[in-house]
Amino acid sequence: MGNQTRKGEQERGKEMTKLYAAFAPLLAVGAFALAPALAQAEPYWTSNGKILKEGQVETVKTSGALTFHLLAKIVKCKLTDEETIENPVGAGAGTDVLKTFTLTGCAPKPISCPGGFKIEIIAHGLPWATELTGSPIRDKITGMEIEVKCSNNTVLETYKGTLTPAVGNSLLEFGAGSGELENPITKEMASITGNDALKGPAGDMKIGAENVEHEPHWYSNGKRIAEATPEVVATGGTLVLNSGGTVVKCAVKDSETIENPVGGSAGVDEITAFTLVKCTGGPCPKSVTFAANGLPWATELIAGPPIRDEIVGIELEEKCKNAFLHLFEGNLTPAVGNSRLEFGAGSGELEEGGLKAAFTGNDVLKGPVGDTKITAEDP
Repeated sequence: MGNQTRKGEQERGKEMTKLYAAFAPLLAVGAFALAPALAQAEPYWTSNGKILKEGQVETVKTSGALTFHLLAKIVKCKLTDEETIENPVGAGAGTDVLKTFTLTGCAPKPISCPGGFKIEIIAHGLPWATELTGSPIRDKITGMEIEVKCSNNTVLETYKGTLTPAVGNSLLEFGAGSGELENPITKEMASITGNDALKGPAGDMKIGAENVEHEPHWYSNGKRIAEATPEVVATGGTLVLNSGGTVVKCAVKDSETIENPVGGSAGVDEITAFTLVKCTGGPCPKSVTFAANGLPWATELIAGPPIRDEIVGIELEEKCKNAFLHLFEGNLTPAVGNSRLEFGAGSGELEEGGLKAAFTGNDVLKGPVGDTKITAEDP
């Protein structure tokens, strides 16, 4: 019997192992789904160490020396170019448009052109578009085309493709990791090494790039509100206040100003008016009244899901006519829905001593004419 018992236990152990193996992937998927979303970072252009304002186009001039490794030879040239950098409105990696790319004084070793003619490298297909990418940050230059020829117009090679120089301290660094260009016909390859120094306009001369973590931002009619562009929002809805089992239902009206700060930090809001009217229920013989103290109340968007609007410094005074009842204080974090703030589970509570007060209900957000739909999104 002892041997049979041990044998049975061994068989059951094998079955449990099989079941665990079958369910382990499902458990892993479930755990992944429940894991909180991580903030994503995108590279942005900086000027003098500060994130360039979204939508602000800045002209940058460059100069440097580049070495071309092609045709089993080395060609060194001086470079000057002009480009415009920009961090797009509504998030997205910084972009750049290379308008000119001029190579002069090219000096091959050994000389590739006969009869004393000089070697030249000419850029075609300008402007070239670029986009910041990766960590360390690189500037991905697409649509590049360079022609290598002699000064008697004898074309030696034409190379095309994409290069990804690293973005350093006011320079683009060509070298390992920058990639190669290719002649689509001969399949000859060319690479570039060297530095291209970046110089912005007066007052913004130091150009760089930085990875910035995304924060939730305010949107109007489905478009991200431009940084440092305050928008006045009026609200209206119905809120229910439950304090110690006493329930009061009120219409709510308020006025606030939403804004996405410069530099990509989370959207903010300033509640300048908060009025509860037509209240029913509660401890008063007739009607209860509320007064909002300490206005304006500051808010800041908190990453989700769901995205919430943390309202800090709330002071709400409850009265029966002129008779003081309670002063509820604290912070609330309603979820930001489709043009509304949703109070309920997860929104928190106000408090006076040991007495707690919770809100449920919706406060509908309405922007100015032409921008009526107000939402919040993680870019």
